[in-house]
Amino acid sequence: MDFQSGIFDDIILITIMIMTKKKLPLILSACIALLCIADSITTLAVINGRVGYEANIIISSFASIPAFHIAKLGITLLILYGIHRLCSRDLDLEVASYITLLVFYVLIVLNNLCVYYLKFGFGFNPMKLLVSFLVISATVFGISYASPHVH
Repeated sequence: MDFQSGIFDDIILITIMIMTKKKLPLILSACIALLCIADSITTLAVINGRVGYEANIIISSFASIPAFHIAKLGITLLILYGIHRLCSRDLDLEVASYITLLVFYVLIVLNNLCVYYLKFGFGFNPMKLLVSFLVISATVFGISYASPHVH
């Protein structure tokens, strides 16, 4: 009786793990969308509070306009949809892509919070952001493809 209960528990655990892995892209997408909103809120707080500025010279003239942030969220949602469509046959690639964006947005929001509350930031400029994104991407994709694949 105890042996059968153990097998049943293992089957339930494996089923939950598979179901969770299939829902992981949706969960990560929602987190990225929320972080995009947090980025916009913290960016506007930093700029409007005059404790910092937008370091990206390409978007600095638009960063204080709320409509720009709505458009940025729309573009982020389109990117998330694009990742989903392009990676629909490879769950590991899809998850790695989402995790890359997630970590990138976490860095940006943390930077904004540090600037707003602590009056210092990471000194991000477009080149540092690009290098950070490339390092994050290489790390996440390296870890993703070095680990055993479970489908």
